[in-house]
Amino acid sequence: SCSFTVTVSDTTNPTVVCPANVASCDTIVNGIAATTSDNCTGETVAYTLTGATTGSGSGDASGTAFSVGMTTVQYVVTDTSGNQDSCSFMVTINPLPTVTIAAFTPDTVCDSDPAINLPAGTPTAGTYSGTGVVGTTFDPNTAGVGTHYVMYSFTDSNSCTNMDSTMIV
Repeated sequence: SCSFTVTVSDTTNPTVVCPANVASCDTIVNGIAATTSDNCTGETVAYTLTGATTGSGSGDASGTAFSVGMTTVQYVVTDTSGNQDSCSFMVTINPLPTVTIAAFTPDTVCDSDPAINLPAGTPTAGTYSGTGVVGTTFDPNTAGVGTHYVMYSFTDSNSCTNMDSTMIV
């Protein structure tokens, strides 16, 4: 009779595939999970954030609040035998544009008054909206009695949109 020992070693690295680079105006970024696979089950995923945002965690970095600027996200997958693979991608958070609208002067009018010009909004080329807003004027007769808000919104070259508002009675 004889006997022998068979040892099976897992020397195959798992694989991890990162998503494409992300550019956003929203500081909460979702949908950035890595895709992993391995020849054996039980791999774990960890991430590290460096740059404008720093930190680390396990699993998916989706739902993380990122700071304005560029952050490198690195995923590392490790299998039960200690074999690893990694990938990385960039998350760029663009700042929202600074948008302001001046106050109405006067800020109280009668519903029978003629239409008045809307206060200046900056940056220029924004869009006005609200009850009683017609083009670049506020029509008190159309708005009716009450307190009304006029919104001014602007979208920049990064497709980031911000707004400000002012009130008229």
